[in-house]
Amino acid sequence: MEDNGSVSASNITWKDIEKAQIKIMEEGFRACYKKDSKFIREYAGYVNRLRQEENPDEYVRNIAMMLFPNEEAYNNRMTRYRKWHANKKNILKSVENLYKLYYELSKEERPMLNNDISNAIEDAIQAES
Repeated sequence: MEDNGSVSASNITWKDIEKAQIKIMEEGFRACYKKDSKFIREYAGYVNRLRQEENPDEYVRNIAMMLFPNEEAYNNRMTRYRKWHANKKNILKSVENLYKLYYELSKEERPMLNNDISNAIEDAIQAES
């Protein structure tokens, strides 16, 4: 997985999601969260559930679609996280990384919109002429 901001959804695996979740927990401990805090328990639960899945790559793709059916959902969630973690920059950076991975996965899985379909049809027709 690349860390330069340009992540291809086809390269994102459940292991990348797991690493991002664990990184959030690490930053939480650095910020003096206790292991029984809601924040740490929440992310520990995510990792535990992911590890128990029979097909973890399919699971993270389903979670991505549930979290981010569209760009507005992504922007709304990130606005909330930026407010919540405004004074905890390292946690925020880790959270942004995790949800960027999920967002990239969701874009790959979304059905095409009618306008996108029309454009794709025109592109395919043009490619054949």
